[in-house]
Amino acid sequence: MDKMNVAILGSTGIVGQTFIQLLQRNPKFHIEDVYSSGEKAGKAYGDIVNWNMDELVPAEIESMKIKSLEEFMTFRSKYDLVFSALPSEAHAAEEKIAEYLPVITKSSYHRHAKDVPLVIPELNIDHHKIIEYQRKKRNYHGFIASEPNCSSVPIALVLDALRDFSVSDIRVVTMQSISGAGINGVSPMDIMGNLIPNITGEADKIKSEIPKILGRVNELSTEIEQDKMEIWAQCNRIPVLRNHVESLSMKVSGEISPEQIREALEKYKGSPGYTRIRHGNPIFRLSEKPLFPQPRDLIHIKDDMKVLMGQLYLKDGIFSCVCTSSNLIRGAAGNSILHAEILKEEGYIS
Repeated sequence: MDKMNVAILGSTGIVGQTFIQLLQRNPKFHIEDVYSSGEKAGKAYGDIVNWNMDELVPAEIESMKIKSLEEFMTFRSKYDLVFSALPSEAHAAEEKIAEYLPVITKSSYHRHAKDVPLVIPELNIDHHKIIEYQRKKRNYHGFIASEPNCSSVPIALVLDALRDFSVSDIRVVTMQSISGAGINGVSPMDIMGNLIPNITGEADKIKSEIPKILGRVNELSTEIEQDKMEIWAQCNRIPVLRNHVESLSMKVSGEISPEQIREALEKYKGSPGYTRIRHGNPIFRLSEKPLFPQPRDLIHIKDDMKVLMGQLYLKDGIFSCVCTSSNLIRGAAGNSILHAEILKEEGYIS
């Protein structure tokens, strides 16, 4: 398979940097160009970026000249695909690009459009069926595919794995690392030795995105019908650099044992497309260790797409657990890259 030539929009932010680090390791992709805001255009990437990854800027990217969005149309024929880490206010640029090319975006703006799939590759790639309708409706040659909020991803995966137990009354408390707010998102004076008990808009994202992710495409493949589940969420910012933690509880129906819950999570393999590409690599890593999982546990695990799970309890029809996952990889760039691999395999990307 030929490599996919990609452009990265919003390349100097924390998610853009994660795209660069992951794509450089992936033999299926080649980074053609990096884009950022106008004042950075024309300058070498390495001279401008406030690099926050755990490896040095790749040499070939370090010397690459940053392009501006205004230049994009001049170079669009070079690309097979665009990864976007642009803010929501730049949605019009993504829509213009989608007239010509596939765009996989982390922007929250497109997540609730009825004709835009909101995808976790292991869970709902059947929502890709909506893409053909989107192309016809919007007169696109490409398309827009949206990625969920970083905290929504592990929660949705757990709920899907346990769907057969008729889960309800879902309650979530998140403890989210500072990298989730971006490079300049949280003041050190506010977060050091502290916890911020509200992240504006974050709980609403969880409550609104997950029913769409767990929903179904209607018979005409013209929109995604949301699942009826209701979710309560409360979100906190904690003084940890990377990786988010979610504490979940939910009602389960019937005579269910803890062993059945564990078995469902351990055997959850995800969508057929994921199984083909990642050979059924387990999605969850469960442990009964008394202090598992913690954000730093991911440092010792080579697969940052894993959702770590511990503190599993079932009593009186209430199941609870704690999850830890990488907000930048599992919840952002890694999800997008896996999504692109499956879209390519399915023929949506030329």
